[in-house]
Amino acid sequence: MYNLDILRKTLGNNEDTLKNLLKVFFRTVPQQVQNLTQLYENQNIEEIIFMAHKLKTSFLTVGMVELAELIKQIQENCKNNDFSNMRILLQNLNEKTTQELNLLAKEM
Repeated sequence: MYNLDILRKTLGNNEDTLKNLLKVFFRTVPQQVQNLTQLYENQNIEEIIFMAHKLKTSFLTVGMVELAELIKQIQENCKNNDFSNMRILLQNLNEKTTQELNLLAKEM
């Protein structure tokens, strides 16, 4: 579940800035999550690690801690060359990201 409290506080409770930031988040994050699957299919492990780092930061910014933890697991598995459950992790990431974005969109 997301939590915008820290972000709101960081932004000085400026709702216009928050909405603009979230617009960028909504525009970029789904594509980045989708790109992770494509990168995995292409066996571009270094790029997965890089993209996962960016996504983890994005998720933490909007208080999506569960998704950040999932990304961290993907990142660690890549660093350890453990791909045994990568497809399941990526599928979970896609599903949970969609769910969280839908919930957040309803609030906005």
